[in-house]
Amino acid sequence: MTHSFGKSEPTAPLVFNIRPDAPCERTLLMMGIGRGGTSATAAVIDAIGVPMGASTQPFETWEFKEDLNNPPKWKSMLAKIVDLNSRHPKWGAQVWNNPSSAARIAAEVRNPYLLIVFRDLVALTERLLSFPRETRSGKDILEQMFMETTRLLVHLTTMSMPIMVVSFERLRIQPAHIVPHIAAFMGMTPPDALLQEAVSRVNLQGGYLSHTG
Repeated sequence: MTHSFGKSEPTAPLVFNIRPDAPCERTLLMMGIGRGGTSATAAVIDAIGVPMGASTQPFETWEFKEDLNNPPKWKSMLAKIVDLNSRHPKWGAQVWNNPSSAARIAAEVRNPYLLIVFRDLVALTERLLSFPRETRSGKDILEQMFMETTRLLVHLTTMSMPIMVVSFERLRIQPAHIVPHIAAFMGMTPPDALLQEAVSRVNLQGGYLSHTG
């Protein structure tokens, strides 16, 4: 499968498969790995005007993370898609880091766009080791994080939709620079007030956690 990079400044998020005829209506599928910054990124996207699910449960739309091999769960997700399409020209959902599952969902939504959040594996491993109930060794955690990151990369070679790759570290360090790129990926030019709100949500102390209960 052939992929194309969009032309952008060196510090901008990487973008594949840019569509010159990009539609106004878009559905954002977002994924990452556990504790990898997906909730913070979803909060940013929600703030710029792309609904990302219930803010009381880390911006999740749970219908997309159920066992979709279960027919009733699959039917429930399809009903949720119809509902969201009827209410929002643009909306998004966090989905599992699974190429097969993501492809099935992408085939059902309206004009799918994919945003993948990556995080420094060493930083992530160190964070997990700091949890009191963590029993795994640093080596075991790092190996698992590497396998999950490799699975994320598979999407770049199997999905032909527009894809943006975001560094969570860069989003944390330079939110005012990265957030407008995310908005542009969704075909949006939010007013300054919304951009400032989105930037503020990146801050874990005063930002998205205050919106997730």
